[in-house]
Amino acid sequence: MSIPILASSPGLQAKRKVPAIISIVLRATENNADHLSAIQSVGITVREVNQPPILGSLSDYAVEEGAVISFVAKATDSDLPTQSITYSLEPRRSAGAAIDPNTGTFIWEKLRKTACGNQLNFNPSHR
Repeated sequence: MSIPILASSPGLQAKRKVPAIISIVLRATENNADHLSAIQSVGITVREVNQPPILGSLSDYAVEEGAVISFVAKATDSDLPTQSITYSLEPRRSAGAAIDPNTGTFIWEKLRKTACGNQLNFNPSHR
């Protein structure tokens, strides 16, 4: 028995936007005899795989002790439809550091000098 694909949606092999519904017509033929065959249409729903947001490039900063530093972290979401992004700092953050979960606006007040500097990790995520 052979099962050739008789017809398919345009661009079946091409990269498509998802979610998408693809229609395929299948034929099952016995001993290559067309009168001994059956045809059926099958619908396939292709769903998107949810990807994490991508945080834009951030620069290193050098500031005086006691200064205030502020900037906006920007992340993008390649998912369709685009999802809302929430911003947060990793659990081990320095005192006085905060980020607005909706806008990505970061502010760090009352910076204190440490022997090896301070490092913060930003974590954009889907809502």
